[in-house]
Amino acid sequence: QIPKDPARRRVRELAVLSKQLQQVHPNVLAKILKKETLYQNEEIVVINKPYGLPVHGGPGIKNCVADVLPVLAKMLENMKAEPLHLCHRLDKETTGLMVLARSKEAADRIRLLFKTRQVEKIYWAIILGEPDPAEGVVEIPIVEKEVRSHQSHYKMTLAPNYRLSPEDGKVVKIRKSRDAESAVTRYRRLAGSSACSLLELQPITG
Repeated sequence: QIPKDPARRRVRELAVLSKQLQQVHPNVLAKILKKETLYQNEEIVVINKPYGLPVHGGPGIKNCVADVLPVLAKMLENMKAEPLHLCHRLDKETTGLMVLARSKEAADRIRLLFKTRQVEKIYWAIILGEPDPAEGVVEIPIVEKEVRSHQSHYKMTLAPNYRLSPEDGKVVKIRKSRDAESAVTRYRRLAGSSACSLLELQPITG
């Protein structure tokens, strides 16, 4: 049954697209990424990663960006092309620019730029409602926790320093998790409708 709500319909379409990307031949996926190449020079190639495509492989993942880099390199260059190198990653559900390096040396230099936070990262996200205030900073530590599902794995989850008391609704400070990492994101509202807002997000802590 197709959802009537346009937003839910689009989410369903994206989920179907994600499944389809897992079913195509790796050569077909490489062709898709070639079509999504936005910039290239003698050192780097910049692609627009599609929604639902993992960067790295794992359980149940047949296709990922990392696996098709040798094929993509041959399509961009000639048959003797050196495989492209990953410089950073994007989440499976994130669409956006990915920088690939043509050599290990270039990859190491670019990875260092990301590691030392010399690369300014900007994300756009659509949210329900609107943030109050329209611009600000979100600072909630994150911690790696085990997620129990059909296959147990670890995920980064929120580890806030405050919670609302169930008795009176007051804000109560809680003990900080020793393993929690600082996570600071600057945000601002760019546009909105009656139901949704478009936000610009800038991770400060990486």
